Amino acid sequence: MCVKTKRIDVAETCLGNMRFARGAKLVRESRAEDAIEPQLAMVAIQLGMKEEAVKLYEECKRYDLLNIMYQAAGEWDKSLEIAENHDRISLKTTYYKIAKQYEVSKDFDRAIEYYEKSETHTKEVPRMLMNNGELQYLQRYVEESQHKGLYSWWA
Repeated sequence: MCVKTKRIDVAETCLGNMRFARGAKLVRESRAEDAIEPQLAMVAIQLGMKEEAVKLYEECKRYDLLNIMYQAAGEWDKSLEIAENHDRISLKTTYYKIAKQYEVSKDFDRAIEYYEKSETHTKEVPRMLMNNGELQYLQRYVEESQHKGLYSWWA
């Protein structure tokens, strides 16, 4: 109710009465924001009202926080869409985080694609392939990339 009525003071009291310490702490920390919408969006997230949080972030045009919310929820397609269309400053960081997710799931082709988009491929691709024992894959990647820095590293 406090999210719909936009009463942040009531939200903090409510979360405290619910003995939801983590939520109350996050609400207090969000008070650093000037606008009330990001604060209310944080309350909505803590209460499981994700759709309301999305509306509030879009209303105040805080696409950076919306991007972070989607990343935390593991919704990488939506995060990427927000980064490409509204939050360009976080685009390379979003590409990097997506690449890390593909690396964890051992989908090296997709990981390499996103490491290249994030422009961290000269360090991250060799590290990823070396750590996973994919030396032949690494050699093929270095030869196909024709990147001088990778060639000298491989030599």
